[in-house]
Amino acid sequence: MIINRAHRLGTFKLGNRSDIPIIACFMNYNDAEYILSDAKTLKSFPGYSIDRVVSREISEARKRVWPLYYDTKKANPDESVRIVYPANLICEKKDSCKRRVSGMESNSITNKTS
Repeated sequence: MIINRAHRLGTFKLGNRSDIPIIACFMNYNDAEYILSDAKTLKSFPGYSIDRVVSREISEARKRVWPLYYDTKKANPDESVRIVYPANLICEKKDSCKRRVSGMESNSITNKTS
């Protein structure tokens, strides 16, 4: 595993126990995916978390999709509902086609079939 670049964000303040985030850029995409897939093992260590850095646009789009995710999950308990990168809601039912909803449009959420 090769880290291309890593640095801390912000400044260290004496007496402040808040953590300073570290951003790391991995040379190999698969290394980053491996780290993200193992992030759940840190749940037993308070104060540590691993997440992907995304742009503000993607973050806001995902915020718009979450309410729809909860509504869809509640209305269709037999379907597999998930949010995939960047901000798409996927609904799948066995032996049927997928429904995809994107949160990346400017102000609205639109239905797309794929």
